Amino acid sequence: MANEHTVSQGECFSSIAKEYGFLEQTLWNHPANAELKNKRENPNVLLPGDVVTIPDRQSGEEQASTEQKHVYKARGERIKFNLRVLQNDKPIANENYTLVVDGEQIEGTTDGDGWVRQPIKADAAKGKLVFARIKHEQELLFGYLDPIDEVTGVQGRLRNLGHYPGEVDGAADGLTETALLGFQHKYGLAETGKPDDATKAKLKEIHGS
Repeated sequence: MANEHTVSQGECFSSIAKEYGFLEQTLWNHPANAELKNKRENPNVLLPGDVVTIPDRQSGEEQASTEQKHVYKARGERIKFNLRVLQNDKPIANENYTLVVDGEQIEGTTDGDGWVRQPIKADAAKGKLVFARIKHEQELLFGYLDPIDEVTGVQGRLRNLGHYPGEVDGAADGLTETALLGFQHKYGLAETGKPDDATKAKLKEIHGS
């Protein structure tokens, strides 16, 4: 019998799938989660309180000859982490970095557009991105970005882009309005101070999710 999992802050389909022993796409594409998939569109952007259906596990068989050694590789242990890093609205391109994720240290170099692209653990919670040469560090929380239709989702994207200095608390206050006005002015949008459809679309475009 299928179970239901209520999403907590910091969870996404990849972490939930690993917890229950599934691949992310298995849960994301399961018919029982079709309504949630249509609503959220991105498996890594859920809202606390969302409900994910966990189907029954299906046993399987694999034929193998006896008296021989066989190696089976588990899938779904890692997911792709993508982050574009900007400084003064310009990409930090071709720059060496160290990505630390839950104690694991990964060395890499951004591409020409400033993208960091690395496989990380499916249930990763926290991390840090360090650029030693330019002395820039960025704390990372995986799975904490709320959907764009929520005030917290708007605040989170604005803060990640350097437009909002406040807490991601869901309060549509003067600080949030000022941040929206600044973002709208910068990108030639109607300066309403409100998260209208055009502003949310531009936020998703610039933020990348």
